[in-house]
Amino acid sequence: MALLNKVEAAIALGVGVDLLNWFTTKCPKSGESRTLAVVKSGSDELIEEVELEDFRQYLRQPWPVKVRSARPTIPPIIKTDIKQEAHLACAICGLMDNGEVAHIEAVKKTYNNSPDNLIFLCPNHHTKFDLGFKPKSNVTPEEVRAAKLVKRQSRARMMQVEADVVKAYITVLDLIRRLQKRIDEAAGAPVSKVYISEMMSLLKHSQDLGKKVSEASRSGTTKSTLQQHLNKHAPTITELSRQGLAAKSDNEVKAKVRKLLEESEDVLESLDEVDCPHCNARGTTGLVGNWCKFCRGSQLVTQAKAETYDPDGIDEVECPRCDGKGTTGLCGDFCAYCRGSQVVSAARAMEYDPEAIDERCCPRCEGRGTTGLVGDFCAYCGGSCFVSARKWSKYKPDDIDQLECPHCSGHGTTGLVGDICSYCGGSQVVSQAKVDAYDENSTEEVECPHCEGRGIRGLNSTYCSFCSGAQRISKRKAESYDSDQIDEVICPRCGGHGTTGYAGDFCKLCKGEQVVTSNVASRYESKYGSREY
Repeated sequence: MALLNKVEAAIALGVGVDLLNWFTTKCPKSGESRTLAVVKSGSDELIEEVELEDFRQYLRQPWPVKVRSARPTIPPIIKTDIKQEAHLACAICGLMDNGEVAHIEAVKKTYNNSPDNLIFLCPNHHTKFDLGFKPKSNVTPEEVRAAKLVKRQSRARMMQVEADVVKAYITVLDLIRRLQKRIDEAAGAPVSKVYISEMMSLLKHSQDLGKKVSEASRSGTTKSTLQQHLNKHAPTITELSRQGLAAKSDNEVKAKVRKLLEESEDVLESLDEVDCPHCNARGTTGLVGNWCKFCRGSQLVTQAKAETYDPDGIDEVECPRCDGKGTTGLCGDFCAYCRGSQVVSAARAMEYDPEAIDERCCPRCEGRGTTGLVGDFCAYCGGSCFVSARKWSKYKPDDIDQLECPHCSGHGTTGLVGDICSYCGGSQVVSQAKVDAYDENSTEEVECPHCEGRGIRGLNSTYCSFCSGAQRISKRKAESYDSDQIDEVICPRCGGHGTTGYAGDFCKLCKGEQVVTSNVASRYESKYGSREY
């Protein structure tokens, strides 16, 4: 059984060492006693890899809610760790004022206060993220998860080398190089601002560590060839880091970073490290940042280790519940079986029993996740498609504040051509308050004055040329109605009857419409003359 020291365990869990130590003595969930078990080995305390994974899953499970509280409490030490992960600045924009610990997956759905599900955001980006998909300016879940990932990656790399200034400095330079590639690849995409924000944090680290390396050089404590080579370039790199931090635009930051990387190229080439082939240098796998089992969170491996990589030798298979997506439902809820990991062990895949998962198709939307003609998220499951057995049994349609729209009688459309209802917007339902407020005469719609609300004309039910079959039109359009401006005149052949002869055959000129265009009427009359009817 693999044993990890506390730094390795903290990296694997995606937290700082202080929080990891707290987990070994305190249970984060109120009223419960589960702690992270340690194994004594002489004076050292180690943690079994299996125990760490079990504890991760425990943290992701719903947290208990205190009486009279709407959500579970986040322990202060977890909040502190999330802030430190983001360098005390918004993970999206880098703003350091009035930051807030936010949930990546809505707490009202999951009650999940795991560090995996928390991120530090400024009030502006917290609000934009909570608003969801509606305004175009909002922060997407993809951007937030990218921000969480890049923060974790940087901290994991730094935790491995923080005791050695030279290694830490080279690591920061390598992180800058890798982040620059991401910025170039994401050019123009919303997520690029996440990477620029992290770049500013790394430039600050580079500036601080560069000064420490220079101080060590002056004191004569650096002796290796690599250290001496780094000492030579450190002053220039430090100055470029300072200039990057003072830059007035993203393009200026990128220009300074390119010069910095040119200056540090020789140092970085000396590293015997390549991207981990299992996690593609992420250090994590899945949507929630599980520790990569090949590089053990390092993101990089030696060339020799990379050549030994065999994906079949790693005990991971696609989650049988979500087919490796990591999410279920329309709103991207983390899968109830893999909890967003996307993979499970072979043994856990064999144990999978759909009946054992506390999920049932939502009784309101029958598992579709939406209601109405325009795909509104279901008011009961919120787009998840599933609810717990307890919630399923408690379902009462009358408890949902949704009633049949009084304007379209619940059809979602009006008129003969299926125009989306102007009152419910196609939802088919509205709230009780909106039902009470409904006044047909106060709506911005009136009967079409041309067809008197029938939506059709003639004997063959041709759509009205003014309302196009809608039957009702806006008051503004009705006010502009002028029958003389509509190119329709009584058919000169049938006199507007639509039929001819005793048998009532459809008129061959208007084909039963009773009217024709003025042009058609003129041509007919010029050829056959006008008739009296």
